[in-house]
Amino acid sequence: MKNPMDLSNKYILITGASSGIGKATAIYCAELGAKVVLMGRNTEKLLETKKLLPGEDHQFFAMDFRTLLGNSVRRDYLSELFGQITAGDRKLDGFVHCAGIASVMPLKSLTIERLHEVMSVNFYSFIEMTRNYLKKKNSNDGSSIIGISSVLAVRPREYELAYVASKAAMDAAVPVIAMESAKRRIRVNCIAPGSVNTEMAANMAREYKNQNFQEKQKKQSIFGWQQPEDIAKVCAFLLSDASRAFTAQVLRPDGGYR
Repeated sequence: MKNPMDLSNKYILITGASSGIGKATAIYCAELGAKVVLMGRNTEKLLETKKLLPGEDHQFFAMDFRTLLGNSVRRDYLSELFGQITAGDRKLDGFVHCAGIASVMPLKSLTIERLHEVMSVNFYSFIEMTRNYLKKKNSNDGSSIIGISSVLAVRPREYELAYVASKAAMDAAVPVIAMESAKRRIRVNCIAPGSVNTEMAANMAREYKNQNFQEKQKKQSIFGWQQPEDIAKVCAFLLSDASRAFTAQVLRPDGGYR
């Protein structure tokens, strides 16, 4: 019996692949047969992820998305990276944007520079990566784009204006991109998890300086903490041919976030 989530012969690009959801998604996609391109800002961690991938012909590229804003040189560099990724007429079958940074800061302390930094990594980079991905020379028709959003876009917390706004912007952008990609049958969706047990979640707990923060977050979901592997499986579904009826959607595998 054929596995509907088989990713054999698929060529998948994943940002934020050095840890958390991105790392778990890269490993799971490779286990399903995909050839994976890893992208993130920490070369050492990307190499560690690459070593965990079954199969061969995987690649990794270092890219710090914080440097994109107002920097045409860095945007040109990103375009060059896509040229390397798709060298030899090889085209991508999927893109998952897991890159992201958290921000805990009251409005009175939030600077425009910090807001730009968070938006650059969480939202602007998604748009710029998608713009490059959608060039015909870089991607196959019928492929899939996924942005990792957050339940906080619709169930926000105080002090996280920059993070919440960046994820809400992604949710709003996805249907527009989906309509513009429809002629090529390219699916564009968001995944909005709830409380996921990642490095970022631990960092947020430290920023809140609240020892009970993580325990409180765990209790906000009926199923408690989700693991990165749980979200990786949803990503694999949206990358696979099993999800051909899904586009312009925000899927919420949030464990019953309340």
